[in-house]
Amino acid sequence: MQYQYVVSAHKPSSVLASVSGAFTMPQTTDLIVAKGNRLEVHTLAAGTDKLQLVGSWALNGRIASLDFMHPADRLTGLVLVTSDKFQFAVLSWDATEQRLATESTGEFGEATGRPTTEAKLVAVDPLGRVAAVYAYQGIVHLLPMVSAQEPQSPWRTLLRATGSKRQRGIGSTGDGAAWPYAAYEPVAGGSARAKGKAAAYAERSSDIYAILTRYIHELKVLDLQFMHAGADELPAFAVLYEDANMQRQVRVYRLGESRGELQPVAAWASLSLEATAARLVPLPGNSVLVAGDEALAVVSAERPALAMSKRAAAPTAWAWIDADAHTRLLLADDAGGLSLVVLQHTEGAVQDLFVEHLGSTAVATSLAYLGGGCVYVGSHCGDQMLARLHTQPLAPDARAAMNRRALHALDGSDGSDGVLACPLGDADSHARQAPPSSFVELLELHENLAPLVDLSVVGSGDGRRGSYGGVVSCSGMRTTPSLRAVRNGIGLEQLAGVDVAGLLGLWSLTVAQGAPSDSAAMDVDSRLVLLVLSLIDRTLLLGWAESGTAQLDVGELALAGWRLDEPTLAAGLAGDGRHVVQVTSRAVVLIDSGAWAVRAAWTPADVGLAAISAAAVAGSQVAVAVDGCTVAYLEVREGTLACVARRELPSAVACIDVHAWQGAASHVAVGLWAANDVCLLALPDLAPACSALSLCMPQGALPAEPAPAAAAESAAPSLPRSVLMCTLGGTPYLLVGLGDGRLHHFALADEGGSMRVREHRAIALGSGPLGLTPFANGGELNVFAAGDHSAVLFAGAGGKLMYANVDELGITRMAPVAAAGLPAAMCLASERRLWLAQADPVQRLHVRSHALPPWAAPHRIAHSPAGAVYGVATIHSLDAGGSLTSTASDVAVWKRLALMDAAEPQANLLGDPRAALAVCSPAEVARFSLLDCQTMDVLASVLLRPFEMPESLCVASLACLERPPPEAATASAGGAPEPAAAASRSSHNGGDPASAAPAALENAFVLGTSIVLPGEDDARRGRIIACTYDAVQQQMRIVGSFATVGAVYALVPFRGMLLAAVNARLLLLGWQRRAVGAGPAGAVRRVCDGVVCAEDPEFELVVLCSQQTQIAALSVSVSGDYVAVGDIMSSVSLFRYEELVVPSAS
Repeated sequence: MQYQYVVSAHKPSSVLASVSGAFTMPQTTDLIVAKGNRLEVHTLAAGTDKLQLVGSWALNGRIASLDFMHPADRLTGLVLVTSDKFQFAVLSWDATEQRLATESTGEFGEATGRPTTEAKLVAVDPLGRVAAVYAYQGIVHLLPMVSAQEPQSPWRTLLRATGSKRQRGIGSTGDGAAWPYAAYEPVAGGSARAKGKAAAYAERSSDIYAILTRYIHELKVLDLQFMHAGADELPAFAVLYEDANMQRQVRVYRLGESRGELQPVAAWASLSLEATAARLVPLPGNSVLVAGDEALAVVSAERPALAMSKRAAAPTAWAWIDADAHTRLLLADDAGGLSLVVLQHTEGAVQDLFVEHLGSTAVATSLAYLGGGCVYVGSHCGDQMLARLHTQPLAPDARAAMNRRALHALDGSDGSDGVLACPLGDADSHARQAPPSSFVELLELHENLAPLVDLSVVGSGDGRRGSYGGVVSCSGMRTTPSLRAVRNGIGLEQLAGVDVAGLLGLWSLTVAQGAPSDSAAMDVDSRLVLLVLSLIDRTLLLGWAESGTAQLDVGELALAGWRLDEPTLAAGLAGDGRHVVQVTSRAVVLIDSGAWAVRAAWTPADVGLAAISAAAVAGSQVAVAVDGCTVAYLEVREGTLACVARRELPSAVACIDVHAWQGAASHVAVGLWAANDVCLLALPDLAPACSALSLCMPQGALPAEPAPAAAAESAAPSLPRSVLMCTLGGTPYLLVGLGDGRLHHFALADEGGSMRVREHRAIALGSGPLGLTPFANGGELNVFAAGDHSAVLFAGAGGKLMYANVDELGITRMAPVAAAGLPAAMCLASERRLWLAQADPVQRLHVRSHALPPWAAPHRIAHSPAGAVYGVATIHSLDAGGSLTSTASDVAVWKRLALMDAAEPQANLLGDPRAALAVCSPAEVARFSLLDCQTMDVLASVLLRPFEMPESLCVASLACLERPPPEAATASAGGAPEPAAAASRSSHNGGDPASAAPAALENAFVLGTSIVLPGEDDARRGRIIACTYDAVQQQMRIVGSFATVGAVYALVPFRGMLLAAVNARLLLLGWQRRAVGAGPAGAVRRVCDGVVCAEDPEFELVVLCSQQTQIAALSVSVSGDYVAVGDIMSSVSLFRYEELVVPSAS
């Protein structure tokens, strides 16, 4: 039996709500953020403009709302959390244990109530006395917050007058409540002992003792907020609602003086508002600010309304800058705008208000002001951001840099690398990306994958440079849509590159350019970064002088002392920092880095040997293999080279390494060709430190894939190509890379001068030779294993050896670069290219963003591994004028397409869009585009018909079917339930060699759409489009099209054919030639500027058979001959495929 281990690879990143206040310490401003089922507490780090995470906790349930309350008798505030299962919890901060503490929990579910169709509305009294929850139509649940130390007040008298007792389902720290934690632990010093409820209540500073259920007449409530009231007044809340006449009004309820009944305030009974009013903001002086799509209004029962127009956009979130004075309010809208509302008060009443547009952000779901001009913008549609507000507009260059960071900074690239070019979006589509003036400066950006509409799994087996294993998701919407590449491993950001062929070795040195006496304290301006490239017949030196910046001026150098006319076997900086060691096949050369002159040289001829075949340099120690079987050990001593020891080995040396375990070189590791062993030799006499280490597969090895039977029986693995000694996580390791991509690691232990192997394991990293190079990353030693599938080795928790995949294929050499302006930089080489790159921190998950034009939301995505192409279906939002994200001529293009579509044979099934366009223009349009996997450039794009939306997308390989005889083709174009027609996978039609068809259509993109015309409630028509990309002619070619009666909700490839879920039917389609005399489906036509789409006149998609499902088939899954269909109402239907054989005419 097979078991699957499922774990969340990425924590929730969509921000539902955020609040700020003194939560962890008095007189501080903390940020509390709700993401899915997680609650995060942040604080603004002192002296920096970054958020510092205090803690993160997972709750048992999805968070529905988050509110902050600060009762007058507490030094720190409380957080009220509600879940989507009608639960609530009041949380505080335990400073002793540095974690959350539960003050009270309970449920407010109703057995007979009707839940609201919108989100739950929760409001908190400004004095922290009570909270109101509107989760059921016409029902308001009041959660009184009482305190044992609270003085006598009308609110306290009201609670006693109600005669309420603690209700069932309300708990506290002494009650052992199960929500919100999985395993609750009482707070240290709390009521963990067996106590009565009264005693437990007396020890707590705050508690919800009862839930008051009250009824109101309003059924469609849009917003709910508590009014400002004094401590001697009973709480009152305002309700924004829509009545039966679709008029929006405000009504205020005050808790009655007896029994806690809600009493409507008569003065607010007939206050009507604009039709788009959506948000309430309570103001002092018994008034509220009503925010709508086009205007703001200050409404009060005592004074006439005061209105001010604003830019047309629906408000989404608000936050006070000065919560005490109530004069400056931040307001966010659904167009990504951030505005400042200034209110002027006179004698406790608002006399005037002004609106100033500050800048653009992602569409905010919450705002939290943290003080010092810093505001946190939480979003569900894009990345969260920490921004600073300025009193003066930012300079144009600073504003442009801010926009690049806000939209494209997740992968560290500039704006030009990630934005998709036309025709997916044009210059007009960026009009709302940056306002003419911006007062918002981006300080920090936090990635967000939501809303994750669709994703595609991208494998790493296509063999192309730059591909990786992971997923690419359709994320974001409105102003910040993007494609997010999520992969498990380490990313590399390329800084510069050059084409180099025939590279055999690569080393990086940082040397002093001054006199030797000055090199002890190397200045940044006096250092030279050298790249030593060993080619087939020579050595090439590239370098640049450090300037303290990231600006590089790399050039070829011809330095004296270097042997540039022969390849280099090893190079390194001597231990004194004043000399460089170069090893070639003829000599070991010691070069003065100050004067660039040869100080000493050692040749094999000095000891009667021929040539050097392998070498390694570690500071002042040099180990070389001479004449294949002899190992010589040399040391750099006061500007000279001394041969300390030599040793003959029984087999030729394949690779060699010298290493210092405890400050001095202690061992030399040698990999042997014939014996497939590794010898460990002690220094300085090169005596054997342990028995030979065999490279046969050890017990408990960890192969990446099951080895074939022949390979498993073989006792001789591939030969060693690289050997490295290092210390990872406090454990000494001997690493051996083989020629077949397998990596062996030996964990060693020192036992009185001799080494013992504690553990021997192996893992397959690829199929090509491995090269091992140590480098420092974040202050820790890592090892880069270069190969066709490179990886980084590092010590994980507990010192365990961990592997992280590298986001790059085909790396043959790696050298770390120690440059002041390039932290964590490295030089990488492939077969024909050399480039500088910076590595991401070693972590398990990486997300990179490829921004799309604003208002071009990605809806479906698929990946074609053969051509390394993404197929992306996007939906573009339009305004009333038919522009915003689409080109200005889109509507005209649609009209031309409508005339062309009317002449097609299937036009009667698709409907005539000309009449619909005459009535109204669509609010959204759709495109299907092909993108290059590496550059994300648009290769081709096609504009879909008016009112046509993408529903499904897949990559399928379709076999060319032989056309059945006319009497056998019984399935209709609409998918009628006639008997299935036989489909023979012959590559010829009628036996005529001239009519030979291609055997298969490989890796075609198949798009399913729906068409809903104005006046229709659901999709009555749709299309299935199969297309490929012709790289030679640089055009998208439609190779098959089929009109359906309904929306195509799912597409799955099946045995060279295609399964499609169309409304309540399951269709099986095949790809074949058109009937003789049917005529072409269309000619080549231009649908976008610079992009050509051609429709194949020879082939088409046909229905082979169909089956009726239940209500609406939304998903399809295939396993062998079985097909499972997921229905929107009737669970799962299971079908089995059987191929029928049509008897021949004879």
